[in-house]
Amino acid sequence: MGYTVAEIKIPDFFIGKKISELDIRQKYAVDILATKTFEHSKEKFIAFPKSDFIFRKDDRINIAGLQRNVNILKNS
Repeated sequence: MGYTVAEIKIPDFFIGKKISELDIRQKYAVDILATKTFEHSKEKFIAFPKSDFIFRKDDRINIAGLQRNVNILKNS
């Protein structure tokens, strides 16, 4: 298994938390490349979001890492 980039729905435990609080790189060995969120019924794409980005319900993230690590986060 090699590296992959995937767009996934955020796990429920991300909601209301900052990227920095979740320590995603350490826990899952993946990097967040972008976020997709909705503001006023419009999709907003943020490339390389800052660590103070706060996740909301229905957000999606684009992540990169080893396929097995992406799958672990995807199935959390």
